[in-house]
Amino acid sequence: SIAAKAKKKIKWGTTNTYKGTSEASKLLPNVSYINALKKAKTLDEAYKIYLSERKRHGAKPEFYLDVATYFKGWGRPQISQRIASNILEIDGDNEASLRILAYFYESVKAYNKALKIHQDIAKLAPNEAQSYRNLALAYVHAKQYKAAAKLLDDIDKNRSVGKANFQGLRKTINFEFKNLVALHKGKINTSGINARYLRNITYNTRVVFEWSDFDAEFDLQILNPQKRVFKWSHTQSAEPQRMTQEKDQGYGLEEFFMTSTDKGTWEFIISYMGKNTGNLQSPTYLKITTYKNFGRPNQSKTIKLIRMFEKNKEETVLKVKV
Repeated sequence: SIAAKAKKKIKWGTTNTYKGTSEASKLLPNVSYINALKKAKTLDEAYKIYLSERKRHGAKPEFYLDVATYFKGWGRPQISQRIASNILEIDGDNEASLRILAYFYESVKAYNKALKIHQDIAKLAPNEAQSYRNLALAYVHAKQYKAAAKLLDDIDKNRSVGKANFQGLRKTINFEFKNLVALHKGKINTSGINARYLRNITYNTRVVFEWSDFDAEFDLQILNPQKRVFKWSHTQSAEPQRMTQEKDQGYGLEEFFMTSTDKGTWEFIISYMGKNTGNLQSPTYLKITTYKNFGRPNQSKTIKLIRMFEKNKEETVLKVKV
C-alpha cells in the first residue's frame, strides 16, 4: 500500500479510476528565449543567443534556470551551472530563489555548491524549519556525515535552531536521521543521540515532493498500477489548517511510501494553481526525490526539478516502477 505521511493508508478499491488526460511534464517551457536557443546549431552560437536574450530577460531568476536546463542538453555541466549561479547576483537575498538554485544544483549532483546555498538560506531564514532540514540533508549529500548528525541532533534537542518549530517536519526528519545512522554509522558519533534514531526503517520506494514557494497551490493525483486514483489537494480551500501551519513553520514538503505489495508503475500527476504571495508571475519549482531501497545498503536516489508555471493543466511529473 502507499502511505502519505507514513501511516495514512489508502483503501484503493474504494477510489475512482483515473479518467483525465495528463501530459508528460516538459523539461523546457515554451518561452521566447528557449525557442530562440533551440535554433542554435553550435554551442558557441547558443551561448551568443543566451547573452543577447539576457539583456531582455536577465532580471528574472527563472530565465537563468531555464537556460541552465537547456545547456545541460549540450553536455557541458560547467556552463550550465555557471549560468544558474547568476541567480545569486540578481536575487541572492530571496530565499525562494536560492532554494530553487540549490535544488537545481542537487538535480545535477553539484552537492557542494548546493550545500553552500543551503547554508546561506539558513542564515537568511533562521526561523524556518525547512532551512535546517534541507541543510542537514545537504551535508549528507556532500558526504559531511558528522555535520549532518550534529545538526539533526540539534534539531532533535532544539539547540541553536533559532525559533524554528519542527512539528510539521518531525516525521520526515525522523526518517532522515534514522537513515543517516543506518547507512553511515561508522562515520558519525552516535553517543548521546536519542535511541529511537538507532532503529532503522526501510521502504521499497520513498518519494519526497518539495515546492520552492511554500504557499504554492496544486492538486496531486497518484495513480496506482491499476489506474486507481488518490487525490491530495494542497490548496487553501481543501487544507486551510495545513497551509497555515506550513506558512507559520516555514516548510513545503510531502512524502509518499510504496511497499513491495505495490508492484507496477505508479504515476504522479500535478495540476498547478499558482501561489498567493511573492512574485505571482514567477514559476514555482517542484523538487522530486525518489529513493529506491530506502534504508538498505543498496539505497539509491534520483532528484528531478520541475518548473510549475502553466495553471490548471494536468502534468505527469513522475512515473515510478515498483
